[in-house]
Amino acid sequence: MYNYEQNQKPHLLNIYHDRPSQHQKRVIFAFVSLFIIIFAIYGNTFQVPFHFDDYVHITHNKKLHITELTLENIKKTFTHYNSPHSIYRPVAYFSFALNYFFGRDNVTGYHLVNISIHLTSSFFLFLFIFNTLKLPAIKEKCDSNAYLISLLATVMWASNPVQTQAVTYIVQRMASMAGMFYIIAMYLYLKGRTSNRAYAQIIFFVLCSVAALLALGSKENALMLPLSLIFYDLMLIQSISKENIKKNLMFFLLCVLIVVGFGFIATYGKPLSPFAAYKIRPFSLTERVLTESRIIVFYISLLLYPMTARLNLTHDITISYSLFNPLSTIFSILFIGSIIAVALFLAKKRPLISFSLIFFFLNHIVESTILPLELIYEHRNYLPSMFFFVPFAVLFIKSLSYFAYKKSMQTIITVFTILVIVGQGHATYMRNYTWKSEGSLWLDAVSKSFYLSRPHMNLGKYYFDKGFIGKAILENKLAIKFNRYLNTGYRVTPHLNLIACYFKTNEFDKVIEHSTLAQKINPNISSTYDDMAAALIETGDLDAAYVNIKKSLSINKNNALAYNILGRILLEQGHFQSAVSELKKALNIDSNMTEAIINIALAYRQNKDYSESIRHFKMALLKDSNPQSFENIYANLGLLEVYALIGDRKALKKVSSNLVSSVDKERLLDMIANNSRSHLDTRILYSELKESYLSKGEDFFLKTEEISKLNPK
Repeated sequence: MYNYEQNQKPHLLNIYHDRPSQHQKRVIFAFVSLFIIIFAIYGNTFQVPFHFDDYVHITHNKKLHITELTLENIKKTFTHYNSPHSIYRPVAYFSFALNYFFGRDNVTGYHLVNISIHLTSSFFLFLFIFNTLKLPAIKEKCDSNAYLISLLATVMWASNPVQTQAVTYIVQRMASMAGMFYIIAMYLYLKGRTSNRAYAQIIFFVLCSVAALLALGSKENALMLPLSLIFYDLMLIQSISKENIKKNLMFFLLCVLIVVGFGFIATYGKPLSPFAAYKIRPFSLTERVLTESRIIVFYISLLLYPMTARLNLTHDITISYSLFNPLSTIFSILFIGSIIAVALFLAKKRPLISFSLIFFFLNHIVESTILPLELIYEHRNYLPSMFFFVPFAVLFIKSLSYFAYKKSMQTIITVFTILVIVGQGHATYMRNYTWKSEGSLWLDAVSKSFYLSRPHMNLGKYYFDKGFIGKAILENKLAIKFNRYLNTGYRVTPHLNLIACYFKTNEFDKVIEHSTLAQKINPNISSTYDDMAAALIETGDLDAAYVNIKKSLSINKNNALAYNILGRILLEQGHFQSAVSELKKALNIDSNMTEAIINIALAYRQNKDYSESIRHFKMALLKDSNPQSFENIYANLGLLEVYALIGDRKALKKVSSNLVSSVDKERLLDMIANNSRSHLDTRILYSELKESYLSKGEDFFLKTEEISKLNPK
């Protein structure tokens, strides 16, 4: 067994050879420095909202919304959001569940955890590099400057703006948490490997195994850990020699088998099943591998020159169709091959530099080679780039040493290095402002990747949520125009978004048009038939609406909305009993469906059963007590009309007074004049509300042409 410093007492943080007090001061200084830097550059992220994949993985993932820490609840958090049986990144998912347990949807807690993970990763990276520089293989060359090299390399990594996607983007805690446990595992392995006490070795190796499993439970790219440790041990602990290479060959093959075995287990015995996803990708396996060579070179350039103008959530990358199309493909492959060749050439003389280079490429293998994932994301650099800046930190120290007798050059080099770190920190801080809202994030993505459909689609959703319907329509049309995806989900979504937009603008012919297009892309989405039926009701084609809603129910028998729409169709056709029956089916599925309750109230009103109509309108108001919601206003308007019909002036005035005091006048006018779905007598509504406003000395007038459209129903 290799012995490291025979006479030294083992200690978890024993990274320095001086007396303990000096060692502790240096460790504390390093931690405090990292703490200040990281919280300074990420301090503006605590109110950054959820974005993009945050919704599907966290806010809409009911499995994570635990209110009690029971074993059953905890077990549910370990599974994929879309499958009750598939274990999926359980460590990361459980951490999100804990965030929800303590703070619900308050993003501050999520960001505090993310930043703390980044701080922990940085601190253990510092410890690991420092301990590595004390190994006999490189001790003579770096021992005296080990502390400065370790801290400088760590600060350059931690402050790099490329890491913002793994730290600020909440869901990418998966990447940062995997990186954190990965570097902790490496540190514990080093402590165990260099300890001269058997019990200490056992403790460190057991803890290393636990950290490795936690890393793998956070994200699958941690699978490269065994290979990283083999290379590390061979190059930096044992040192390169023919004998050591032969001795470690069996361990290397064992690690490869572990990786392959995990892949076999993760795919439930079907290791080729993930490759079926190429059917929905706009690239083949060969094209992906070729393209990734250029992406890796881009990642390197991004780490070296991380200007905010170059950072993007969704990069637009041209696919490589061959070695020479585009020509940069072959040059990228040659560049990567040259770096790896240099790393292998330096393995014996410069093992630290060699390992840093090999580590980068090795840990990009999972996400940047053959698997049919999205081509590019910045957060994929979090783990691979951990040792990226070690050679630069060594170069800095060597440069200072080389110019030992030329103070001016030392000053220039030092100032330049400080400016680089300050510049990186500032760029990180500024990049975080891009994440401040969905609008700022997707506007940034659109400006940098205009010809990608996804940014337009998400910007369109943002505009829709904010009420900018015209802009939402434009962005979703651009999303359709620029679509390259074969995935039906991405192809159909802009059409679904446009359907929602055109309902807002009462352009029902366009709702029908995009419902038809959506059905052609994917005929198994029940909501497209719901939307088509709702639009056909507005155009008066009840027979076609009936056919569509029946199709919807054949796809999803538990579709409350479909039963509600079917009830509306039957109500329009005058089938009172059948309409109420279908509407009650909707309520059996979703008892809080206010619209179905209102439609039942309308059915009873149409059947002149005014007491039941009033009861259901009041029931709707109990379900939706928000005076500004459409359903609440509509239920009050329904009550207003029924009270007018039965001559209950006292109750009528009370409802009218509530509407006048709580709802904006223009909104009431708009609902009366333009709500084509209304089954109410809009002349009565206009007359009664006008009287209420006039009694307060206020105007309440529609234009003559608008009054002419008010028809009793």
